[in-house]
Formats: sequence, C-alpha cells, structure tokens
Amino acid sequence: MCGYVSIYYKNNNRKFDIKKLTEKINHRGPDHTGIHKEDNIEFAFKRLSIMDLENGSQPLKKDDKTIVFNGEIYNHEQLRNDLIKNGYKFNTKCDTEVLLSSYTEYKEECLNKLRGMFSFIVYDKSENKLFGARDHFGIKPLYYIDEKDFIAFSSEYKAMIELLNEVNLNKSSLQKYMYFQYIPLEDTMISNIKVVPSGYFFTVENGKLDMKKYYNIHLKRSRKITSKDIKDVVTSSVKHHMVANVEVGTFLSGGIDSTIVASLASKINPNIKSFSVGFGVNGYDELEVAKKTADKLGIENISINVSQDEYIKALPKVIYHLDDPVADPSQVGIYFLSKEAKKHVTVVLSGEGADELFGGYNIYKEYKSIKPIFNMPNSMKSILNTASTVMPNIKGKNYLYRATTPLEKRYIGNAKIFDDNEIKKVLKFYNKVDNHENLLANI
Repeated sequence: MCGYVSIYYKNNNRKFDIKKLTEKINHRGPDHTGIHKEDNIEFAFKRLSIMDLENGSQPLKKDDKTIVFNGEIYNHEQLRNDLIKNGYKFNTKCDTEVLLSSYTEYKEECLNKLRGMFSFIVYDKSENKLFGARDHFGIKPLYYIDEKDFIAFSSEYKAMIELLNEVNLNKSSLQKYMYFQYIPLEDTMISNIKVVPSGYFFTVENGKLDMKKYYNIHLKRSRKITSKDIKDVVTSSVKHHMVANVEVGTFLSGGIDSTIVASLASKINPNIKSFSVGFGVNGYDELEVAKKTADKLGIENISINVSQDEYIKALPKVIYHLDDPVADPSQVGIYFLSKEAKKHVTVVLSGEGADELFGGYNIYKEYKSIKPIFNMPNSMKSILNTASTVMPNIKGKNYLYRATTPLEKRYIGNAKIFDDNEIKKVLKFYNKVDNHENLLANI
C-alpha cells in the first residue's frame, strides 16, 4: 500500500518532525521508513514492498530529482524500454525509478503515458519546484494543507493533524455527508485539509500551489461494444494487477463481479488463494456460495465469520483508518477480510465498483418502470409529485414520487439519507451552511 508525508517550507523555517508524523501511517508501509531532506523540502516514506524488494526503497533520488510514490505503474516495463532507447540507464527494477525517469523525459506529459494507480511528488532541484499528481480515477489518496509558512501533503490526513494550530470541523462537509453518505469533491471533515482531486496534477513553486486537471472522462460510442470487448479489457486489467514480486490473492463473495475476477486470476495463477467473509445473518452471508465458487474454480478458499460483537468493536478502528467516514457497512467486512488476507498474501484483487460500472443494481432499471409516468406533461407530473409528498406511507408512494422527480434530483436521492428538515433538527448550525439546492449546484 505504502504512504508518505511531504512538507514544503515557504520560508525555510523547519519546525515539524516529519518522521514522527509518518508514525501515524505506519500501517501503510511496515517494511521500510525513508527520510529525505533537501533545501526547503522534506520527504518521509513508509514502504510496503511489492516490486524489486531489495532495491525499491524510497524516497528515491536520481540526478537532481527526488520522488515519493504510492501505487503501481502497470506498464512500467514498456515505459522502461522506451526510456532505454532514449539513453536512460536504470539502477533498479522498480516502477518508481521508471516513473521518475518518465517525468524527467516528458515532464507533465508523462501522465498521459501511465497505466496504473498512483499518487506521487517529485522535487525537481534544477527548477526548484515540486511536481505531483493523483491518478485518473483517484484510487490512491492524497491530501494537502496550504498554510502561511508551509504546504504539506500526505497519503492520509491523520498524519497532518498536528500541523494545524486549530482542528475545526468543516460544517459544510458534515452536512454533505448526511445527504450523500460521503464527502464529495475536495473538502474533508477538517477545515484547512483538502483532497487533491482525481485526474489532477499540481506544482509548488515560489511558495505557490497550483492545481490543474489533466484527465477528463469522455463518453462516446463509436461502435457497438461486444461481450468479447469487455472480457478482453477485464482480462487485461486482472493480468496487469497480478504483476508483483509477492504473493497475490483475491477476494471472493460468490457474486458476479468477484467471481469473474477470481476466475480470470485462477487462469493466470491456478494456486491463487481466495478470501471470503460472512456474518452469520440471513441475507448477509455468502460463504456457502463463495465456497462452491472456489471449489468450481479449483482454488483455495479461506473464510472468516464476523460476530455482531466483533463488528461493533471494530467500528472505531475502521473509522480511524478511513479518515473521513463513508456510510457503507461493507467497510467493516472489508476491514476484517483484509486483516485475514494479510496473514497469507501481500496483494489482493477485488471486484469493488463493478456493480456501479456495469449497472448491476436494480435501481439502474428504474427508467423502464417509470417511463409511463415520466413521459407525461410536466404540469401533470408536478401535480402528481405534490400529491406523492402528502400521501401516507403506502405502497406506490415512493414510485410516484421518483417517477415525477427530475433526473438530477432523483439521482442524488439514491444516496440521500437525511432531507433538509431532518438535518435542520440534527444540526444546530444548519442555517449557517448551504441548503440542499446550493449543495447540488456546487457539485
């Protein structure tokens, strides 16, 4: 997993113990701790060894540049070969050195050549600046603080809490969390701590932080997508994710997404281990299906059962590791599953996100069911919508409300927990922050 802390001092007045700060994220990289201090820059890195176990320690310095990097560059071999043709020589087999050399050769354009998940920061001594980026989809986390005397970055913001003179709750973030079950965009629960957005790069030069977007998702359909196209893409992804100098396993619930990943992975490595979690509650226990799936694939299945007491007891630790809360109870199961998997492997594959990507939830079929009402005149829909809000809680009330609600509001409603009135009752400071409509307008 790995993690790092970086501090840029605007006035060269060093006042923080960066090694102590990284102790807060020791869980991200127990294999090695690296410290680098140069000019007004400090890097501290916690390493979990996956590639080039002997020579891949960080921070990595090469010529006049130094890098800290969390993630994996899956096409690093191809990039390495291209750079060798351009005259570059390499001292390690790790993707970190390839990434640093790619920046040296291509500058910010290197981001368009990367296939992987990453957050990284480079100190370019020759230009006296920092350059950093977060991957296209924000898989790897990166937070920052921009204060009067310094700018700091970290893989988890718990490592930067001590840098703040005051730790204040971001009230707008709390409201967003109560609406959407998570905090969207750049804010966190702590005022003055921000998120580097996915698909962005940044520079720090002459004490100024500048963010720029380098990646946008463009949805276009140039031809019909076939099942073979999807299989080829997923197979390629699984294959790339299994490149490591340590043992790789896979999560397995028995559902379609994890079964596909496990099936493809087992063809690459027939000895791969699978991991499953159950809770002993009807409707929430998939161990039997997972075991049958593993047997069918001919792979080992390691399972655990989490009791109610264990689940509740683990909540504070799960929340601690999340930094900002995410209102998804599966986080606790994944915590126990990861804890068990760590006893056997270093890297695991997961099917997380497949239901959202491939429309695996029933809610995505909603358009067909509401089409008869949705195509009515707006005036009629407005009357029915008003009627749905005063109806008693009977069957069909929610259907009528959703069918007569504009798509943008209905979409947000899929995740909404509390409405305006409910939040007003819970949050005493409600009138001092944005209402629901303003929150939506800013997303």
